[in-house]
Amino acid sequence: MISYFIVFFVGFGLLSLINFEKKIFINNLFFYLVANLIFIFTVLILPEGFADDQYEYFEFMRYDFDQQNQIKYQIMYVISFIPIQIFEFEMLSIRYLFFISYILVLLNILKQFEIGYLSFPVLILMPSVFLHASLFLREPMSYIFITLFVYFVLKKRIIFSFTMFLAIFAIRPDSAGLVAPFFLMIFSRNKNFQTFGIFLLLIIYTYLVFYSPIAVFLDGYRYLFGISNFNLDLASIFNAAKNLLFGSMIFEIPTLIIIFETFVISYMIYKTKNTKVIFLMWFIGILIVGSISDNSGFLVRMRSPLILVTVLYFLFEKYCSTSKGSFKSMRSY
Repeated sequence: MISYFIVFFVGFGLLSLINFEKKIFINNLFFYLVANLIFIFTVLILPEGFADDQYEYFEFMRYDFDQQNQIKYQIMYVISFIPIQIFEFEMLSIRYLFFISYILVLLNILKQFEIGYLSFPVLILMPSVFLHASLFLREPMSYIFITLFVYFVLKKRIIFSFTMFLAIFAIRPDSAGLVAPFFLMIFSRNKNFQTFGIFLLLIIYTYLVFYSPIAVFLDGYRYLFGISNFNLDLASIFNAAKNLLFGSMIFEIPTLIIIFETFVISYMIYKTKNTKVIFLMWFIGILIVGSISDNSGFLVRMRSPLILVTVLYFLFEKYCSTSKGSFKSMRSY
């Protein structure tokens, strides 16, 4: 129990350090407390043993580094070395630590974008992100690197952007595949080059999904979920889009989250000026995620990186890039 109090109060102290304005601090403190309630809520309502694969990850993270046989385990081992190897955190404690780490990183990035006062609306707009950040081990770490990836891309920091992308790829290759097109935002001032990049990525992803060895891997998921073969035709794309945007359409909590976020994201894309890259990311989501399952519980987790990137970019373009200071930073490239 003491590990939870340590994480909570250290997080509270760091929250105090990154917020100097009273109004923003109070807003972010409320966000922090509500986020903690979300974590407690998920722990209380879900039965012990839920997402049992996370216990497998945790056991791997307790091994010595030279015993790790995959890079995703090696990365998680390094990240969790101090709390697990030194302080001997248990499974739930490390989950809480990762969750609070993501909350603090997100609040800091919102502050860097000068939109810290929007932290609570962010909590409401993407429930799937916070739900899965509180449930799993890899998700909060991948969300941290995705958030930093978005930040560095929008700030035109190519090396840092690529480093964050590699970290995403190491932890969750599927998420990396979904967010990779966001790199093209670096070239937002060169519309012709950006358009060329979009067409090039369309060709590459089409090849990967239909003609590369990855196609066999995706077919395995389709067989697992009882989904028919995915072909390069309008009927297949329509069904995959329906899956990605509306889930199973069965009245259950994951489906309700998917539908709510779909309407939110649709409004954001409608209000966004530079939509081509965002559309490309969601189309790739249709090819990779929507084509392999109609299970809402699976879909709401797998598409969450798209939700996170879209919300962050919308907030940046709507509330940040129009300000004089942000415009200068965008031109620094």
